[in-house]
Amino acid sequence: MWKKLEEVDIKNKEKYLEFFKNLIKQIEADKYDFKDKGGDDYKIINEKKHNENFVHIVPKELTNLFNEMKEKTPDEFLGFTILINKTRVSCFGIPCHILSKAIIDK
Repeated sequence: MWKKLEEVDIKNKEKYLEFFKNLIKQIEADKYDFKDKGGDDYKIINEKKHNENFVHIVPKELTNLFNEMKEKTPDEFLGFTILINKTRVSCFGIPCHILSKAIIDK
């Protein structure tokens, strides 16, 4: 499964980086509502585990892989996450080095 994730090449990464940065800002400002939502090509999935909130940005083409990995590796972090207060934010399918740069440039 991890190999499949490594091979993914998401188009329009910039859009997901903007979602990622905006989520971080909302959570830092304590203005995020922790409700699942989405658009035509993505989902924002919220869950609670390990006494933390998780907010995942998941491109729709990766929803099946995300759900499969969540089911088969329930205690693992599914990719790069950052911790803000008690909330972990991830952008599934976007490489760590790209997400790191988005945070640094924030």
